[in-house]
Amino acid sequence: MKFRKDRDRSCREILLELYDSLDRRYRPEDVADLVLQALEGNLSRRERVMLQRAARHSSRNAAWFSSMSTDYARPVGGARQVTAATRLFERSVEVDPDDPRSLLEFATTIGSAIRWAPDRTDFLADRLNRESRDAAGIELSKRQYNRRFRTLRRLAAKADTLGVEQDKRRLLMLGVTGFGADIPRERFLADVDAACYVAYYTARRKLRREFTLSGRDNPFDEIASVLLDRCTDSSDWWMIAQVRATPDVLERLTEEERGRLLGQWSAVMRHSAGMLRDRWNPGTDRISMIVRPGDDSTT
Repeated sequence: MKFRKDRDRSCREILLELYDSLDRRYRPEDVADLVLQALEGNLSRRERVMLQRAARHSSRNAAWFSSMSTDYARPVGGARQVTAATRLFERSVEVDPDDPRSLLEFATTIGSAIRWAPDRTDFLADRLNRESRDAAGIELSKRQYNRRFRTLRRLAAKADTLGVEQDKRRLLMLGVTGFGADIPRERFLADVDAACYVAYYTARRKLRREFTLSGRDNPFDEIASVLLDRCTDSSDWWMIAQVRATPDVLERLTEEERGRLLGQWSAVMRHSAGMLRDRWNPGTDRISMIVRPGDDSTT
């Protein structure tokens, strides 16, 4: 695990690392250590003692480093498919291989040379025969035409798969952090106290579940309580509500802000329901819910 050891970093640099942690899986001890640095000189004796206790086993202070990943698995982009298509078509087009829409636009652009389109990807039904290729001025052998057609099909399929996997990761992040990963960076940097609370609380929410019968620990521990108490009436409670929409936080929001937050969660539920509908096997027994070959139980 990479963890910066420079004790002389500016508050902005530390906050930037805290911001990056929202979309990753930093240990609460490491976040507490960063919070301690960010709030240096602005802590009461009690707050400093509690944060030092929480950061005692951080990666910076420990003689060992955790071998567990500090990130959630990220979907693999289409860089390999883009490279293959660029080499085959001998044409360079600007593309973001990690953006499904950009991938599809890239495939459409280079596919125009063989009259390919995203809605015509069926290898048996949509390929042009020899007469159609001649009429379109495509001077390629059948083998070379087929190679290009297959490459574009793979690009289109990769764009679809990438979009789904990115959706699934975003839903995972919503499940463990709320809308923390969607907070704009400049808004996060603008309120140090709220930012420190948001970063630490989300780190607590991301703790891996232990295999015990006692259930998951409450992520709102004494450190989170101390950090939340530092927030005042002028703090960014809208940002805090993105990760902890409890009554004591919601009462700090305006009616409009509460309505927006409700709308955000409603949109997520509708989107999730759509994904579940697309993956539901109509033949599944709803009473027994027995998984059979072909059922994507993980998704």
